[in-house]
Amino acid sequence: MHDLPPGWQMAPLGELATIQSSQVDKKSCDDEIPVQLCNYREVYQHDQITDQLNFMQATAKPKEISRCSVQADDVLITKDSESPRDIGVSAYVPATLPGVLCGYHLALLRPDTRRLSGAYLHQYLGLQTVRDYFYLCAQGITRFGLTKPVLQALPVIYPPLAQQGRLIATLSSMDRLIFLEQARLQKLHHLRLGLIQAHIGSGHAVTGGTGWRTAQSDRRERRLGDSLVLAYGKPCPVPVQPYGRYPVVGAGGVIGYTSRYLVAGPSVVIGRKGTIHQPTYLEQACWPIDTTYYVREYRDMCPRWLYYLLMSLNLAAYNEATGVPSLSRDTVYHIRYRHPPLHEQRHIAAVLSAADQRHAMCLVGLQRHQRIKRGLLHDLLLGRVRM
Repeated sequence: MHDLPPGWQMAPLGELATIQSSQVDKKSCDDEIPVQLCNYREVYQHDQITDQLNFMQATAKPKEISRCSVQADDVLITKDSESPRDIGVSAYVPATLPGVLCGYHLALLRPDTRRLSGAYLHQYLGLQTVRDYFYLCAQGITRFGLTKPVLQALPVIYPPLAQQGRLIATLSSMDRLIFLEQARLQKLHHLRLGLIQAHIGSGHAVTGGTGWRTAQSDRRERRLGDSLVLAYGKPCPVPVQPYGRYPVVGAGGVIGYTSRYLVAGPSVVIGRKGTIHQPTYLEQACWPIDTTYYVREYRDMCPRWLYYLLMSLNLAAYNEATGVPSLSRDTVYHIRYRHPPLHEQRHIAAVLSAADQRHAMCLVGLQRHQRIKRGLLHDLLLGRVRM
């Protein structure tokens, strides 16, 4: 452990906060008091727990209400889960929520506000060193959990309260920026899906200032088998690496890189087993593995437009297995669609590609801000950089 800055202290979490594991389940009983439950999903998916969330209706005993009611400056964490990486995820409670209880599979941390603020504790629990501590201490085989002694023993490094407030103000500004980026990314995602449906699924071309528009009734109906030839992917004969020249494509997308390619670009790859509803488009050469099909031949078909067509078809609806989703080549060949002229396909693909680029740029920006936040979190909350 590095030397602490002047005025900073370190203590186990059990000395800085009360830790209460919730046993309040989702069942409702006539002889109990109606309450609202903050459950695992609310904590796992949200950075803060506020009255804007839709809490579950349930009932609880008076003793449970006394022990598990959610108050201002509390921190809720996921106590157990099917994956050890999903435990210890925290959410902060900025204001008291009357009638809301901490639900099952969660633990409630109530810091001693004379020494530690809940907002600071919430940020501290996001440190990678803390996440690794929870991962290593998780107990279980098929379901993993954190015991109360493990939580109590967690070392917490903290500055004086006034400095905690300044640190939180800095980190909260970054959190707000990340939240805005996430909202923008979600909006662009819905815009992209809407454009695909409007200009592929509805059968109308984008005018783009050219003044023409082709109606659905003016397009020729075809089977996909008339417009393309699918080939089976193959196992990659050389090791798949995190970095390399040619992408290796599985049913869910790029899974790594290799030094060889199976098909020259542009490439459209469809999942054969597993993720069958998510086609992949690549401009460069790639290696589709044996859980996929790749398009070997295009007949009067723009590859990028075909990718958007497959996105609009909801290929999951053509699943032919009861277990792992499966898609047969003959099924794909018999899917009927409206075939526009090739020049129109290229025009639509260009418009939709622009939407994809905006979405990708937003994602890069979000990831950059998340990396900055992780760096700030590590340096500020461990006292390695002074305010």
